[in-house]
Amino acid sequence: MKIARITTLLILSVIISMRMVAQNKSGEQLVIPLSEPGKPYKLDVHLMNGPIKVVVYDGKDILIDAQSEIDNDSDETKESSNGMKRIPMGNAMELTAEEKNNTVSVHSQSILKTIRLSIKIPQGVTSLKLGSVNNGEIEVTNASGEIEIGNVNGAIILNNVSGSVVANTVNGNVVVTFKSINLNAPMAFSTLSGNVDVTFPAALKANLKLKQTWEKCSRILILQLKKEK
Repeated sequence: MKIARITTLLILSVIISMRMVAQNKSGEQLVIPLSEPGKPYKLDVHLMNGPIKVVVYDGKDILIDAQSEIDNDSDETKESSNGMKRIPMGNAMELTAEEKNNTVSVHSQSILKTIRLSIKIPQGVTSLKLGSVNNGEIEVTNASGEIEIGNVNGAIILNNVSGSVVANTVNGNVVVTFKSINLNAPMAFSTLSGNVDVTFPAALKANLKLKQTWEKCSRILILQLKKEK
């Protein structure tokens, strides 16, 4: 009889713990219409703590899914008169997103909690500027245009991208696979502690500058592209 009681208490304890974990995880979605759908646009995302994932989809709006480990103070997403939308992420975190003239800016200054962003962007030429500081692997798939990635503690992974890339991290690998490239744009890839792995189209003609310093800890690849005659 005592064993049955103890088992019941253990089961109840596990159930309560699972509920507490579930309550500490929250998610919100923002739908951000562009001022001029179908035309080139810019996306600027910066996080202090968390990863960023960007994929291209068949749609005209920018969709942002944000996941956090803390409860929301409110079930409603606040919106101000100037077009800025705010996702409340509890006392320790705020995420803001603003669209103006086809430029979307997304920022979070929280350093206490991790926020994970999964962003869907429309097809077409664009300008991406993404950055994170901690716990921040940055991944982009099928994007085209000017891509600039800055990271500190996390890898940079770009899959099947087109255009030009500047990718710099401190701790992590840089892995880039190109579908096509912009021959008029200089590109650079660097890491302080990690590997640089870049795959170009087979027909590429380019001048490459490679640099490795600090006893094989720092790896830099700078490209000067040449047009085919």
